[in-house]
Order: sequence, then structure tokens, then C-alpha cells
Amino acid sequence: MGSRKLIQSVGDYRIDLALGKVAGSMAGGAYGLRYGINNNDVEDIWCGVDPVRTDLLSPERLLIVSDSDDDTFGAGTGAEVLIITGLDGDWREITEVVLMNGTNEVVTVNTFLRVNRVIVNAEVDDANQGDITLHSELTGHQQGGCTPHEGWMASTHYAVPVGHTAVLHNVSVATNKNDEAEMLLKMRIPEASGRAYATILHVPIGLSNGGLTGIAQPFPAKSDIKFQCRSLKANVTCSAVYSWYLIPN
Repeated sequence: MGSRKLIQSVGDYRIDLALGKVAGSMAGGAYGLRYGINNNDVEDIWCGVDPVRTDLLSPERLLIVSDSDDDTFGAGTGAEVLIITGLDGDWREITEVVLMNGTNEVVTVNTFLRVNRVIVNAEVDDANQGDITLHSELTGHQQGGCTPHEGWMASTHYAVPVGHTAVLHNVSVATNKNDEAEMLLKMRIPEASGRAYATILHVPIGLSNGGLTGIAQPFPAKSDIKFQCRSLKANVTCSAVYSWYLIPN
């Protein structure tokens, strides 16, 4: 009975955490997809144009635009609102709601050091009709986006807010049939290691096309997390998804 009660207790805790019932804690995750990686190239698994996202050194406002006028608040058939969640200059989590204006740029009120999540609100199931991009206002680096009809940002980048530890679990990686690649879970702590990322998990993928690894890897506050793919063939498509618990320190 003792062991059964313990298992039930752990299960209840995870459910309560996922539902936001544990004070200061939450559950979440990240997912990314990358197309057309050339042989021996290493690219971030994210939605951006650049192979590797350039992380900002200081917070900036974000410029948001779509390549379709259908993504206009109150007037289009696509995205009306973007909900952007990220970190400010002190690594505290912030969220801003932005009203889309189609092919005309919209500027955020807040400055962001990192963008962790972007969600589209729309009147139709197809969500955003165009390709939506988020660039830093001063340095011009893409920080995120939403590909057409996705409705959210497909990116494996996640930055841990101040005062918390992120514990990763249930990591899953995959490629298309007959593709071969190496999947790399990367992390860094800018205050401690500067711009250099360390490899935390290395998962080769052959003709089996996928891998699932159960881990319990903690990442401290103010650390950056991402997945990269090293292609071992031409024109590789790969994806990665992971879940995390965010626990207050």
C-alpha cells in the first residue's frame, strides 16, 4: 500500500503542476521543425530563415509583420491577434498581446530579451494565412515567427526565467524516412559561458527515423535551451519536441 500511495502521490503532483495548481510552478514544452538541411550542416530546429537564431544581447522591441493582408485585426480572414510570451531584460517572463496589421509592421510596447512562445488568435481554423515574422527593432535579427496555417511558433528555443529551474523530460526527435542526422540538445548560461552552447544530449538517428529519450535534466535560471540538427545526408527534414517542468528556486 505504501508504494501504491507514493506512485499515486507523484502522479497527482504532476497533474496538479500541469494544471497550474502548484504555486509558482508550471508545465510546458517546445516543438520545432526544420526543412532542407544540407549534408554536414548544423542548424537550429526552428521556424526562422537563418540557420541559427541570433540571441539578443540586450532587450529590444519587436517588429511584427505578415506577408498576407488577410492577417489583419478586424478585417482579414487570418490572424487577428498574436500572444507573445518571452523574457525581459531581467529574465522575467512577460506577455504582450499584439493586434495584427497585415503587411504593415506592428511594434511591441515591451522590449524582449528572448521570445519563448507565440500563439495566433484567429477567426478561422487555418489561423494565420501568411508567413508572420518577429524581428528585433534595432539589430534586425529574427526572433520567431509563424509559418502559414500553423497558428503558433514552431521553435525549440526556450529561455529559463529568473528564479526558476526547468527540468526537461520526454524528449522526442525524428527525421523523414531514410534521412540520417544527429540531434543535439544544447544549452548555455550567458552570464557564465558567454555565447558558447554546450551539448547536453546527442541522439544519432538512422533509418529508424526517430528516438525517444526519457530524461530528468535540470537547467538553471537564465539559461538558453535549444535543439540543433546535424544533417548526414542532403536535404534532411527533422523535428524535436520536449516537455519541461518549471520549478521555483
